Amino acid sequence: MVPRSSQNKISNMAGSAGNGSSGLSRFRSSPRQKSREYKESSDSEDDELFDGEKLKTRLMSMWNNMRHGFVVPFKAHFNEDSPIWLLGRCYHARNHEFSGVHSSEKCKVLSMDEFQRDFNSLIWLTYRREIPQLGDSALTTDCGWGCMLRSGQMMIATGLVYHFLKREWRTTGRCRSREQEHFYKTILRFFGDLEDEERCPFSLHRLVSIGRQTGKQAGDWYGPASVAHILDLPWRAAHILYFTT
Repeated sequence: MVPRSSQNKISNMAGSAGNGSSGLSRFRSSPRQKSREYKESSDSEDDELFDGEKLKTRLMSMWNNMRHGFVVPFKAHFNEDSPIWLLGRCYHARNHEFSGVHSSEKCKVLSMDEFQRDFNSLIWLTYRREIPQLGDSALTTDCGWGCMLRSGQMMIATGLVYHFLKREWRTTGRCRSREQEHFYKTILRFFGDLEDEERCPFSLHRLVSIGRQTGKQAGDWYGPASVAHILDLPWRAAHILYFTT
């Protein structure tokens, strides 16, 4: 038999050995722990950086929304003796006084009511917010940086309307057929702010995606030359898909 005192000594030695092996185990695994700690620290820094970028993007969006969404109401004053020209058409408040005056120049002076119908029929594409996220960015608005892209969209939209529906097309009046209305809605759909390359070939998301291939990112300012270059690819694709028989 082993005396109780010896058993206690053995138990204490075993406990010490256990503690020692535990300490040794921790010492041996510390490189892995350091690796995990470094990875967790790195991930945390990445998360903080990502959160910082999201915060920066959100603040910029709020600033642009405030800067470009704030409109000071004012009363416009027009000179009724001056004509208004809109995309090759002449309008005048007193058009009846000018009937036949410019007939030799093949220029017909139209009324202000006709100007309003013409103006209201134009497709207007401008800044939007709370749209689906643009690519890999955190942006959900083009407010403050997408002006040239929107101008390019309007140029294409107006060209399509004038080519297929002719210059006299109006959204109101008797000059519309069911087929024309369907085609007009198809043109509008081309510019929807969705990531649908087939249904919306000229969407902001599509243009930003093409711009990334040329070094442009969502939020960058696009110049006229870069927008013309970006529009070339979806134009060719849409021409093959929709406008060839």
